[in-house]
Amino acid sequence: MTNARMGTLGWEMEQFEKNIKAARQISRNAVYRIVLLSSAIVGFSVSIFSIPSLQENINLFLVRWSWYAFLVVIIFGAFSLLFEGRIRYAATWKGRQTSIWADSLKDYTGYENFLAYLIVLVTLLYPANLIFNKVQADKEKAAFQQKVNGLVVHRLARLVHSIVVLETLVFVFLWQGLCCSLSPLWSECRSPITTAAICSLNTRVEVRFWGRPF
Repeated sequence: MTNARMGTLGWEMEQFEKNIKAARQISRNAVYRIVLLSSAIVGFSVSIFSIPSLQENINLFLVRWSWYAFLVVIIFGAFSLLFEGRIRYAATWKGRQTSIWADSLKDYTGYENFLAYLIVLVTLLYPANLIFNKVQADKEKAAFQQKVNGLVVHRLARLVHSIVVLETLVFVFLWQGLCCSLSPLWSECRSPITTAAICSLNTRVEVRFWGRPF
């Protein structure tokens, strides 16, 4: 491969990473605003619906379920914002350590998978750890630890992409919360609006046929 081709591939990878980072920043900003909006809606609705006169006219069952949906939005949104940076930090830290990559995930034993999941869990709690990253005099033990560390990096990279699933759930529960919270208000407003429309229609029909208002 020529140097020109290598330079083109390097530029393309840089552009790809920039585009990914820009897209992730847009998603993070959207989730941040959605979490703030959901918190404001829950706080405002709790204050408003605590008025006894409104409780008689509002379907509290739907309002309660809207609060549950907004609480899920707040929890999932805050979790995604907090752990995305932590997971990226952990993946970068572990990726800089010496690793051995297997040809396939099937090449890892059950014990190696168990150790990898355990190290991933510890790494999420304390990203800058040196578990299976210390220098070993025994070459066989060092190769085993480097192989497990490669699997740890793979699991952390998969976790980074799983954040998108959490963001999708945030949008779904936001829509559910808005539908549940607006349904009681619409049902209350629909009756007078419909009555006014019918009265207006009757008046127009009477004017048309009788020539004067009834």
